[in-house]
Amino acid sequence: MVRQIIHIDEEKCNGCGLCANACKEAAIGIVGGKAKLLREDFCDGLGNCLPACPMKGLRRRPSATASLRRIHA
Repeated sequence: MVRQIIHIDEEKCNGCGLCANACKEAAIGIVGGKAKLLREDFCDGLGNCLPACPMKGLRRRPSATASLRRIHA
């Protein structure tokens, strides 16, 4: 199963920081006046940040670096 993370469209970002405030994992920050996914490994992909963006500049996408693995107990 492929893990989902957040993608930030920098063209749409106005740098308001609402997505960073909504991110419970502190994976998003503002750098150079634009939102950036600072820690892909912290992003849970649940999307608390999605409705916070007034510019609709966030979406989920598959992570390029990690996948979820089923753990058998």
